[in-house]
Amino acid sequence: MMKLLKYIFPFILIFTHTAFAEPILTASTESVSVGEKLPSPSLIDALLSSVQENDSVLFSECLNELHIQNSRRNILFKAIAMPRLNQSEIVYFVRPALKPYCSTFYGAHVFRYWLIVEKTVSSRKTYRILHAGIGDSCEILPIKHGGYFDIVETNCTAIRCVSAIMHYNGREYKPFRCKESGFFNEGREQIEKEVPCSH
Repeated sequence: MMKLLKYIFPFILIFTHTAFAEPILTASTESVSVGEKLPSPSLIDALLSSVQENDSVLFSECLNELHIQNSRRNILFKAIAMPRLNQSEIVYFVRPALKPYCSTFYGAHVFRYWLIVEKTVSSRKTYRILHAGIGDSCEILPIKHGGYFDIVETNCTAIRCVSAIMHYNGREYKPFRCKESGFFNEGREQIEKEVPCSH
């Protein structure tokens, strides 16, 4: 799988970078992103309150196996603050850390990530999950729709990768434009084409 990604990833970059400016953030399953920091406990409390019960159970098992106290559970995540959109809000990109590693929010070759809005009103901070995604890689673009940055999310199988540019429509992120990249006929034929986005 990783060998396939090695050959396909350059074409994913062509898809995004020829149409848009350089991304403000790039993340993938096995790579550390520039600017990653330890998130605040409050940010992770908001994240964990949004996940399914089964994820909560598995995450608790991770804490036990790694001998990490619940009060320090934020060390199993990394966060990057996006450029400010206004004076009262900051959007954080949050993902599971590579070290210490907990498998709860990882798959065979994918990772889960969240965009979380931190809003400050009268010195009081509140948090809102803007988007919860999953993929082999994702990029945050400097282009905005609905007041928030566009996302490019890429998911791969054994023979192909599909990249989706996602716009915020005022309520949620939805795929806007999608492209498939792959190598066929034992790697001799490269395919790159627009495909319908699955909503």
